[in-house]
Amino acid sequence: MKASNAAAVLLLIAALVAVTNLLHAPHHAAPGDAAVRPGDKDAALRAELKSLAAAAKSGEAFAREPPPAPPAPPAPIDKPAVPPSPPENKGSDFAGTTVAIVKPNLYDHGHTFGEFKIFAAILWGAEALGCKTVVVKNRAEAASLTGNVIVVSDQYTDEALKRAVSAKRRYSVDFWGTPQQQVARGTTVDEYLVPYPYPCGNTFLGFRVEDEAYRSNPPPKKKGLVLVLGKEPKYFTVPVRRALDAVSKLAGVKLVATVPREKARGLPSSVENRGLLDAAGYASLLGEAQVALGLGDPVLGPGALDALEHGCAVVQVRYPKPRVERWVNPRLPWRTQHDFVDRVGAPWVASVSLEEYPDAVRRAPPRSRLPAEYSDAALLKRVEGWLRGA
Repeated sequence: MKASNAAAVLLLIAALVAVTNLLHAPHHAAPGDAAVRPGDKDAALRAELKSLAAAAKSGEAFAREPPPAPPAPPAPIDKPAVPPSPPENKGSDFAGTTVAIVKPNLYDHGHTFGEFKIFAAILWGAEALGCKTVVVKNRAEAASLTGNVIVVSDQYTDEALKRAVSAKRRYSVDFWGTPQQQVARGTTVDEYLVPYPYPCGNTFLGFRVEDEAYRSNPPPKKKGLVLVLGKEPKYFTVPVRRALDAVSKLAGVKLVATVPREKARGLPSSVENRGLLDAAGYASLLGEAQVALGLGDPVLGPGALDALEHGCAVVQVRYPKPRVERWVNPRLPWRTQHDFVDRVGAPWVASVSLEEYPDAVRRAPPRSRLPAEYSDAALLKRVEGWLRGA
């Protein structure tokens, strides 16, 4: 086959893959196009195909570009004894601003834990800067809000309830990032608030991981205590079990997990299960552990940053080839379980194959550092910039 023909075939396959990924992203609205007449199915189909073709072309070009060089690891920070206080002159700046979280089940977050972390960061930062905050649960509460209101919701929020709040600025949190091809009609790519600095134009806020109780009185580390970062039995695959068994054979190592007891049947015998812990209990366990061990899933979970905050070195999976999640932003293939944590680098983070886990655990340092981007001061600065519309 001639080189030109082979290249054409590869381009066609890449375009089809990009289209398939976009079609399998139900948590984002389809890209918009010119208005079509009601009932004109052919015109609607043509518009959709045109939009998908443009997205596929863009995605194929993206895939052909060489991956960008990883940025320099963020400078670790020494944590102060107490969290930084908001600047004294900021409170009056936002005294007339209300941040409305439109989320009826905010405190029953269930499977949307990632989005919940972003909501909590927004509430903390807005209140620290002098804003009024409110969680809107029904139409009456929505209608009662007046003045300079900023609405924040997510993909699970009832659309009618969101629109019941009168506001000039509206945002949606999205833990996975939203590229231009997936923004909902009537929105812009920067109106999506995300936990990590995704390279697709979203507004990076992050979430709060600094723990005042831990920083004021960190518990002594228990030598050899290794915490497994995975609360679902489905993550304990056969290769993972082999890796855990090998780690457990290291001298002085003790593996512990926090899987809900009703789901713990069949866990590896090499792992001691503590059951699902409350926030304080889990933070205490992180503070005592020397190493936090990823299992390859869940991808990009907040637990890895929590582990770094509490002094745990992180050992996580480096995938054999870049991994594209079906329900996650298809234009951002992941090279490790947590690419942003991977940037922290050695010795605090080791991204390796499962076969290399024993050696990585053996070489892990006694304590870790939290990257500066996730300090309270950095989070507060980003929230302030967002509130100002910067």
